[in-house]
Amino acid sequence: MIKKYTKVMEGHSVSISCEETAEHYAQLLFTVLEQQNKLTPLFFDEKTCTVRIGWCYYFIDRPNGGEEYTVSCPDFSKDPLKDRTENLTTALLVQDMMVDVLGHTKTENSEEILFADTVTVSQAVMPGRDICLQRMSTARERDSGWTIVVENPTEEDKAKPMVNVLACHLLKLNPSLMGVLALPAGAKVTTSDGQKELHISLKDVGN
Repeated sequence: MIKKYTKVMEGHSVSISCEETAEHYAQLLFTVLEQQNKLTPLFFDEKTCTVRIGWCYYFIDRPNGGEEYTVSCPDFSKDPLKDRTENLTTALLVQDMMVDVLGHTKTENSEEILFADTVTVSQAVMPGRDICLQRMSTARERDSGWTIVVENPTEEDKAKPMVNVLACHLLKLNPSLMGVLALPAGAKVTTSDGQKELHISLKDVGN
């Protein structure tokens, strides 16, 4: 069930909406926004303020000129480059997954990724097929450096072309993959049991 949470910051009423299961992360987002507002004002009467936090952009504005400021984010179920949603559940949970993966792997030199960065994916990749993800260093703008291919590919798999997709499109393939995307260049991730298990290798990453 989606629930709206409200907090007053410097005299401004600000609301965040998400599933009740994500309430803890909504409160953390409030804290981050409060800290950021002390450094740079986030609340404007007639324009939207855009803030990047981790893998996502958040938009702060007053819909229809109301008194309350609302936080929204890209709508990953539609076109995230154009559409927005006030339901922050996906954005909050993905950020938590990324932090959790970095913590469990004790990775200190994480590498930023934005939802709109590109990932190179073989067209043989599909839900249920085990895959291999590798991140390389790249100087190309908005290229994450991640490449995804089928694990143990057939000759037919190898012949299929590679395509560039937005990082957030991996939500449709397997949401749990989003957690590994903040791992640095040199990381390798393979899946097993139809993508139900992730195996992370950081042997080539300097910690």
